[in-house]
Amino acid sequence: TLPMKLKRNIIPKYIGIALLILLCLIFLIPDLSLRAYVFLISPKSALTMEYVEDKEAWDLADEPKDNMTIYRITKNIPHAEETDLDLVLWQVRRYGPFYVTGRYWEC
Repeated sequence: TLPMKLKRNIIPKYIGIALLILLCLIFLIPDLSLRAYVFLISPKSALTMEYVEDKEAWDLADEPKDNMTIYRITKNIPHAEETDLDLVLWQVRRYGPFYVTGRYWEC
């Protein structure tokens, strides 16, 4: 067995490595990027939501569409209490190998 002092030094390193891997996965996989952002607003919705790619909203978008996908949450939609709105549309943009999610505002 390892001495107790060595165990105390190794465990935080493993936790740090695991968190770094999770963070990388969140930004490298579009699904995880979307769920992670929704998780900040509504953890329950992030874990149970269903969504589809919304081609109609994408066609109507008046901003640059390069490397952008718009998703519509169809089940367990998160709700913003401060604005009393259902947060249905989300955009996921690709920057090189990374995916960044944001709220897509309908105009």
